Amino acid sequence: FKTFASYRSFEDRMWKGHEFVQYWDSTACAPYAYDAKNGFYATYDDKRSVAMKTTYALDKGLKGIMFWELTGDVPGKGLLKAIADAQEGKTSQ
Repeated sequence: FKTFASYRSFEDRMWKGHEFVQYWDSTACAPYAYDAKNGFYATYDDKRSVAMKTTYALDKGLKGIMFWELTGDVPGKGLLKAIADAQEGKTSQ
């Protein structure tokens, strides 16, 4: 484990100055990225993965979901919005 990047700072901290290629793990329903030049591997959630996980929890009748660190989200258009949109059956953009 090298570092942590919040959703709010992810764009600046992870993509700028790196050569990450993004992938999708269909089993985990989550994105990941690899920078072969520097040997960096990153796992993370995005709006799509959070919405899919929320829908899964609702479909299975689970009593809740959790996420890490609300202050690291993007106010009004981040992962919390994707969760709310999934609860309402909408797709978050």
